[in-house]
Amino acid sequence: MSDFIDSLPLFPVSLDLENFDYFVNKEVFKEELAKRDDEFCCGLIKQYARRIQTMEKELLALEDIEDGKIIITIKKSDLYLCCFAGFANLKWDIYRIAQGVPSMRIRSLLKQLVLYAFPQRPEFIKLSEIEIFNAVAALPSSEFTEDNLFVAWFYARWILHLDRTSRFPSITVKQTVSNPTLHVDQVLLMAEQHGLCVQT
Repeated sequence: MSDFIDSLPLFPVSLDLENFDYFVNKEVFKEELAKRDDEFCCGLIKQYARRIQTMEKELLALEDIEDGKIIITIKKSDLYLCCFAGFANLKWDIYRIAQGVPSMRIRSLLKQLVLYAFPQRPEFIKLSEIEIFNAVAALPSSEFTEDNLFVAWFYARWILHLDRTSRFPSITVKQTVSNPTLHVDQVLLMAEQHGLCVQT
C-alpha cells in the first residue's frame, strides 16, 4: 500500500470514515486483521468494496478534473489492495469469504484481481465471468507466472463454488419482513443478485 496515501486530501470524496484509519495506516490494518475474527474481516472487505463503488461514481463525475481523478484512482487501487489483504487474511478460503461477503462483491473484486494479474490483457475488462474463465484457460503457458497462475486457480475455484453451492439445487429465499409499504427487502435483493451471479 502506498505510504504517501496519508497526505492525500479527502476532497472530493465524501465517505463513511468508520474504519478509515485501517485504510491509511497499513500497520494498523495488518494488526487489526491479525487479531480479529472472520466477521470483522468480511465487514472490512464489504466496506472497502462499497467505497470503491462510490469512487467509481466520483470518477464518472470528474470528467475534466485530472488531479481529482488521479487522487481517486490511487485511493481506489489501495482499497482494492485492502480487499485482497482481507482475502489473504482469510487464507484465500472461498468458503470463509463467501460466508461474509455477497457474491456480487466477490465477483467484482475477483474480476479486478484477474486484471491486476494479467495486465497485458486489458480486453478482459469487457468480458463476462465465464468468458474470462475461458480466455484465461486458453492463454499460452508462457503467459503464466507463479502469481497469476494462483489467481487463475482461485478464480476457477470461485466459479466452481458457485455451481456446487447454488446452482444444484438453487437456494430458496424467503421474505424476511412484513412489507405492506413495499420497502426493498435487502435479503431478497441480495438473493436476486446472487442468482444473477450464478446464471452469468
